[in-house]
Amino acid sequence: MCDDRLSSLRALHLIYPVPLSWNGLKTAQNNKFYRWVEMLTDFLINSLVVTVAVLIHYEALYRITLYIPKMNIKHRYRIVVGVFGALIAHACEVWVFALAYYCMHRADGWGKLVGNFNGSFMDCVYFSFTVFSTVGFGDIEPEGSLRYLTGIESLTGLVLITWSASFLYFEMQRHWRTS
Repeated sequence: MCDDRLSSLRALHLIYPVPLSWNGLKTAQNNKFYRWVEMLTDFLINSLVVTVAVLIHYEALYRITLYIPKMNIKHRYRIVVGVFGALIAHACEVWVFALAYYCMHRADGWGKLVGNFNGSFMDCVYFSFTVFSTVGFGDIEPEGSLRYLTGIESLTGLVLITWSASFLYFEMQRHWRTS
């Protein structure tokens, strides 16, 4: 995995000088520093993707909260609007993860998606939907650092789906009491 991150290691050379010859980098693969930097990079990329997904979800639920009371329809139909809004938010979040899978799969050093996978963006979307919803069919498997993104997407999906369920329950309680 370190072989594919030559450019990252060159950037690190500014901070932590080591010989930049290919042989120098190959011997540096076993260096704990480079494994630590690799782990930190994985953490930062995964954190960024999760942050974007959580912000999308927060903004969607916030907008739904503002919009539902202003609607001039029956209370019970307002909840349907809330459900569709939450589903659209979840779909957007899945597409964010799918974009991350697609970019990381195409870039060297981040791992690959293998199995019933042809490398298309739509395959990444399918994989992301199965992981986000924790269905996990197993026909596509991550290798390398993509495994970490897969694990955190499952946890994120669980939390955001639960958040949506709590939100919709709260909205039903609030609006159905008044009807």
